[in-house]
Amino acid sequence: MSSTELEPAASYDELVDALDDVRAARGLSLEWLEQLSGLCGDHAQKILGPAREKFLTPWILDAILPVLGVKLAIVDDPEAIAAMKHRYEPRFESNVRNHHWRVSRRILDRARPQILEEIVQELSAAAAAATVNLKRPSPKKQTPPSLAEPLRVVHERPAAPTAENAGRAHLRVVQERRGHKFG
Repeated sequence: MSSTELEPAASYDELVDALDDVRAARGLSLEWLEQLSGLCGDHAQKILGPAREKFLTPWILDAILPVLGVKLAIVDDPEAIAAMKHRYEPRFESNVRNHHWRVSRRILDRARPQILEEIVQELSAAAAAATVNLKRPSPKKQTPPSLAEPLRVVHERPAAPTAENAGRAHLRVVQERRGHKFG
């Protein structure tokens, strides 16, 4: 039985039944499914079994789907669309923010290594192009006469502070705290 022969699941129970059908079609026991997907003992029985004591969570889906060799897909249901179409209300396009997306810190942290790698590649390519096009001065060129003279050091006395730029540091008084050592 291939997974393409299965009916689309329209509810949670149908999804769990479909996953259990795929497990049975692959010839896997619940114990082997638990072992291969990293679930603890009897966890698959509690999810896929008839009692359904535990729920199918995103973490469990991520663990079970590769072991079963299946993917989930969203399929249109024409009957449900026809039944609900008269209740649909279009959204106001003026309330939609099309060009001002906010990106979470987590996504930025995931993308940072790739972005930095691209920046480094672009900078190194630009630096390589700049060094190729760089014109080096000829050694025969002489320095300007103003730089050939020795530099003269001039000592100036700093200006006395005026009333406008005088600080208030002289007004602060540091006193020891009395009483407790830490406050």
